[in-house]
Amino acid sequence: MAEEKMQAAKVLLKNPYRQVILQDYNKTLESHKFRKKAEEIENELSWFTGKSSQYRVEDRQGFFKHFQEHYAGKKHAPLAPMYRPLSSYKFGEEPQIVYFMMLFVKKDEDLKQFQNDHPNRQEVLSSDVLRIRYLKLRNEYRLLGALLDSLDKGVGAIEVTIAEHFVTDYTQNMDKLSISQLNSRFFRSLRAQKTDQSFALLELLKEKDAPDTDYMELLATYNARDFEKLVELADKFPKENRNYQPVMVLRTEAQARLGNIQGFIDSFKVVDDEVVDTVHFLFLLQELITHADYKELDNDEFDLSIQELLKSKFKQVESSTFAGPVSRNFVNFLLEGLPIAEELAAIKKEKGEDAIPQDRLDRLYQLQMALDLYPNEDVSSLIDIETIEENGSAKSREKIGRLALSLLLEKSQDKSFDNIYLAFQALARMGLQKAFVSNVENNLPALVQFGRSGQRRAFDLIKAAYIAKKGAGLDTAELEKILTENNISLETEEK
Repeated sequence: MAEEKMQAAKVLLKNPYRQVILQDYNKTLESHKFRKKAEEIENELSWFTGKSSQYRVEDRQGFFKHFQEHYAGKKHAPLAPMYRPLSSYKFGEEPQIVYFMMLFVKKDEDLKQFQNDHPNRQEVLSSDVLRIRYLKLRNEYRLLGALLDSLDKGVGAIEVTIAEHFVTDYTQNMDKLSISQLNSRFFRSLRAQKTDQSFALLELLKEKDAPDTDYMELLATYNARDFEKLVELADKFPKENRNYQPVMVLRTEAQARLGNIQGFIDSFKVVDDEVVDTVHFLFLLQELITHADYKELDNDEFDLSIQELLKSKFKQVESSTFAGPVSRNFVNFLLEGLPIAEELAAIKKEKGEDAIPQDRLDRLYQLQMALDLYPNEDVSSLIDIETIEENGSAKSREKIGRLALSLLLEKSQDKSFDNIYLAFQALARMGLQKAFVSNVENNLPALVQFGRSGQRRAFDLIKAAYIAKKGAGLDTAELEKILTENNISLETEEK
């Protein structure tokens, strides 16, 4: 590492900052657009490392001028109020300083690796190739460090935010936090589903007269799944507030979850055109159909009301954020519906059709109605009583497992753990043990990564595959090693 002393920049070289930034750098390389941009900046950096024959003196003045002209304008503000990984931004909206931070830490890493590979300084100095390579790395490191030092206040603020990533009790020392830090923790507590902490942070923000607390209260109430309270708060929300439309969308979903058909229709009529995309609307219909009273759904009036809402102008998007939830809903409807269909088919066969409980039959019909929303394919027949009577349920189970894999993994742009977990759970619940084990083993690196990042259910999948293979007398060495390395007990619940 270069010998000169740095201030703000050198903090980035210590953990946890170094760890977070290197992880983000590796993730950035997975995206073609972000990777190409990082490569462009690195290429520009090489213009200022000195003469091509020697690389002895870096051109700091030229580099700073270049940065000011190309990266510090309004379009690419050099700093963001809070640190976020590049992958969390839409390409073109990301703060450019994050690239320079990542490259700085990466250059330090490269320098250390170079010195480990070539510990003999005399060997480096006597070789033109090694000397030029070393001096180029060193000067790139110096340029980036000097730039970050010149932005010391902003970099310092970013460092505070990175440290915040390691806080799990979001109310910790909250009395000492600024409004922006409290805001950050509030939204992180929402993502972590820590409802009590969200409301505690919200109360403190209210005491500090922070902006948008009325909207934040709605978000916390939504997260707490208190939909009656959400409707009550939304009814009081001022129309002139900039968040009025998002609140009306939340109110519409709350009415759907409450099964209030007329409330749903009235709420959606208040939502402006092109606020909701078609996939989001499909999600809202799924929630309404599966939460409402079936007797209120099974009539022409409901169909006509929905047809009228479908005349709305929907927002045009390349990919909807609701694609994942919609797909998971379809799979969950099938997983809930098949056991009901099997149960009712068995009752009908043994005791006759009149013995079928009406509430169970209504729920099955309700799930089938929701599945009829599935585009271009009849999937509701997979949980049809007559289908089970005629063909048994083995084919339905196989098709549901195959559909779950296709919908949640193979054809999905949503690569979230929720998709992976449900797809593999569907295989297990449908009794497709071989397919379950095979898919877990084919995705072990991703599952381990999810598990180590906090998604402990990933290790539940690996353990279930281990138990299945062990029960079948198959080799479990690889699975056993992974579970042991991650401190997961190999014991089963059965004794």
